[in-house]
Amino acid sequence: MPLSLIAQKASLSGRVTAKLSKGAIQSASVFLSNSSYGTITGADGNYSMSNLKPGQYTLVVTAVGFEEYTQKIQVGDLDLNVNIQLVPKTIQLREVVISTNSKADWKRNFEQFKRTFWGAMPTLNCA
Repeated sequence: MPLSLIAQKASLSGRVTAKLSKGAIQSASVFLSNSSYGTITGADGNYSMSNLKPGQYTLVVTAVGFEEYTQKIQVGDLDLNVNIQLVPKTIQLREVVISTNSKADWKRNFEQFKRTFWGAMPTLNCA
């Protein structure tokens, strides 16, 4: 009688939320580093990956406006449920100063604007 071995393959699922608001994060990228396993979260923040081979992986979660999340996980014979809270990413913007300087040469600035955004226009000589 032949002996057959059936390898157990586990699944990974969970929910991705914002740490401060506890709200679901839609379209977050959830993947296992250095593998071909990955998915994105749904509108409710839930994700699921199945048929995972046993082994140690780094779970990576990214979303626009949030810090990247990483966690080592061990996939075995049992299904895993990993809920993740992402921290908002702080972005430092450069200062913008708007002034009404009466000495500004608006005609020169307007000509520079036209050259920059519209390109050089040929001069027509209608003589």
